Amino acid sequence: MSEAGEGRPPSDRSHGPVSFNYIKSTNFRVIHVDGAIGSLTPRGLIHAALYSERMPIPQLMVHSIGADGNLLPPSAQEIRPGVVREVEVSLLLDRNAADSLRAWLADQIAELDRALARAAGRPTGRSDE
Repeated sequence: MSEAGEGRPPSDRSHGPVSFNYIKSTNFRVIHVDGAIGSLTPRGLIHAALYSERMPIPQLMVHSIGADGNLLPPSAQEIRPGVVREVEVSLLLDRNAADSLRAWLADQIAELDRALARAAGRPTGRSDE
């Protein structure tokens, strides 16, 4: 997801290949994404906060101890109602980055559709298969 010529000096954009080295930052991690929420920023960027969904974890559980010394099932617990949407990360994208991300996602969705069609034994519509 980059603009043509990005990573090279302006005078060298039309000559030869350019290599991009991908290095994981110290904050790199893999996150599960169930959805996004966001808006435009006052400076015209697109803000997307990515979240994962899960049921709430109990805030408090009370257990009695059985005659054998083991915990019995909880006799009381406090759990917040509803579903938790845990915001994992926020993205700030300019128009070019958003267009590039959209194109990349469209390519990945098309590839997934082809893989699912192949797995189901359906034709994919590609002439090279």
